[in-house]
Amino acid sequence: MIDIEFFYHLSSITRHQRYHVMKKDNATSYYDILNVHPRSSDDDIKRAYHAQAKRFHPDRNPQNRRMAELRLRLINEAYTTLKTRESRAYYNRRLRVQADAQNDNTNGGSFFTKVASIFRTPSTTNNEKRDTQ
Repeated sequence: MIDIEFFYHLSSITRHQRYHVMKKDNATSYYDILNVHPRSSDDDIKRAYHAQAKRFHPDRNPQNRRMAELRLRLINEAYTTLKTRESRAYYNRRLRVQADAQNDNTNGGSFFTKVASIFRTPSTTNNEKRDTQ
């Protein structure tokens, strides 16, 4: 079930912020929105877009028009990003970089923490080696 409060929130922020909200709150990608696989062809993505746009068009959902409008905006944004091979490649790189950054933060700190560790004093094992020589 789609949370309507989530869509109201999405309508009030910029596209860049919306991307990060989507990734943090419920890990939704544009592929999930269109229900396609990342390796789908241009035609498959276009068919999925038309199916989703038809399903969530505000004229077909008069009982919940506001949510349908917001959902359709999100579907349009997803299709705009994924419709060409070049824009899909850029989006995939962005997802990979974000996933790598998230893994770095959970597996030993951020990039800056790792860089700072290079400049720390030598570990105790290095000090012990010096004492024995």
